[in-house]
Amino acid sequence: MQTFRGKTILTTLAVALLLAWAAGGAAAQESPHPLYGQLMVAAFSVDDTDETLEGDSFDLTLFGAAAQKPLLAGLPVDLGFETGALFSWKNDTRFAQVSSGPSGGTIRVEIDNQMLLVDYFFGGYAGFRPTRWLRLFAGAGPLLVYGYREIEPEPYEDVPADKAYESKLAVGAYARCGAEIVFSDRCMLGAGVRATTSGLEFNNSIGNIRYEGIQYFLSFSFSL
Repeated sequence: MQTFRGKTILTTLAVALLLAWAAGGAAAQESPHPLYGQLMVAAFSVDDTDETLEGDSFDLTLFGAAAQKPLLAGLPVDLGFETGALFSWKNDTRFAQVSSGPSGGTIRVEIDNQMLLVDYFFGGYAGFRPTRWLRLFAGAGPLLVYGYREIEPEPYEDVPADKAYESKLAVGAYARCGAEIVFSDRCMLGAGVRATTSGLEFNNSIGNIRYEGIQYFLSFSFSL
């Protein structure tokens, strides 16, 4: 079972990254305009809704890559499309307060938690360079997100705890903007924010998590 799930995770990630690479490569062949590539790391915090949990947020780090392709020449701004993929893998331990039985007391239960997210996005973008050393951009469009979550509570009071997992695929939308410092014609370093909303939501015994909210990202960009 573990081997099967591991193959599913790797296959999903590989397909998402392949789609992003293929779309960017196809755009490069169709037009002589330069292609911008981005390597990204993003931070994302999701609020929990379960009051029995210790801690009220679930923090994620996402890694990924994107490509931006301008389609029109001779304009003061770059107008085109962008595509990319982000993924996150989190493996941690959480704690919850649960009832210990007829006495009405509570005990602290340890819960092993594993979570995978793969976010593939595609939309339009606009880029602008007010100076030689600064580039601004903004993009928006639909996204496709896959999520997998597995929880395994530790046994308590000699009662075995069942492992549970969820696997879901959902659609959504994103919008992002950022600023990049231009070090050379081919190298840029930047930061920005990305807002997402989607139908991906996990509902289980250790809180509800929905893939939506504000992400803060750093990027390393290069032109091809």
